[in-house]
Amino acid sequence: MGWLNNMFSSDEKHASDIDVDEGLVLNGLQVYKDTFPEKKRLINNLPYLFGEKNNVILKLRKIIESELIDLKLDKEKEVINNIHALEHSEKIKRVQKLETCLGNASTKYEHVYELTRYLYSTLVSEIELLDSNCDVRKFRKITSLLQKNILVEESILNQIQEIRTFHTLFLELLTGEHAIHKMDAAEKRLIKLFSKEMPIDGITDKWVMAVFNGMEDKIHEMVAQGVIDNHPTMDFEFVNRAEFVSFAREKIFQLKGRSVPESFITAFVHSFREKYNREM
Repeated sequence: MGWLNNMFSSDEKHASDIDVDEGLVLNGLQVYKDTFPEKKRLINNLPYLFGEKNNVILKLRKIIESELIDLKLDKEKEVINNIHALEHSEKIKRVQKLETCLGNASTKYEHVYELTRYLYSTLVSEIELLDSNCDVRKFRKITSLLQKNILVEESILNQIQEIRTFHTLFLELLTGEHAIHKMDAAEKRLIKLFSKEMPIDGITDKWVMAVFNGMEDKIHEMVAQGVIDNHPTMDFEFVNRAEFVSFAREKIFQLKGRSVPESFITAFVHSFREKYNREM
């Protein structure tokens, strides 16, 4: 069926329109988990099996193609390319940080969404590597990349197994019962501007500093109100909570004396979170 293809499709078809068989989805997730050790073993042994590579590649393709991903369906290039572009160490770092940044109750859906996004990209990357026609020299490079990929995938799977409600959350995202906001073209253009640190209307840097400088007082206020627990990563929790969006909106209103389009808010919050989660 290709559940992950459907979840990350960029067309206008809503997830709620997809006919989801919960039993098949849960079975697909279980089969994926059960076959991972064999896939890891085959990939780690691949450097020593050049003479048998065609048979091994067929076995690996059969393992990878499951209910989770359909190799015949179009792949969502933007999701894939954005993650493919990261260096291996950066992928590992980002996957490991997901739990810190998105592990609290208010962002549990975002946590599951991001894990499955990385999983989708990783599985597609594995297929693309396996489909590469190569000689012995290139084969060594490809097996090295596959081995790096399997480490990223193992990190993702470990987090999935630690989330007791993962199956329920995944199903709710898949059916559209809980929706994750997907940015439109205008918001994506603004994100590119923010990521390049290009001031928009001469206010971007002031907005960033106003948010950054006001965070500590806001977090202490939320702790005092019992909204956030006092813990070492409460700043990450705040930045990734829904309340941060209102906080950013409040700060730009104070700076400009008027409201700005919601597309600006969405792009700013996305860019701020990306940078804060990655660098702080």
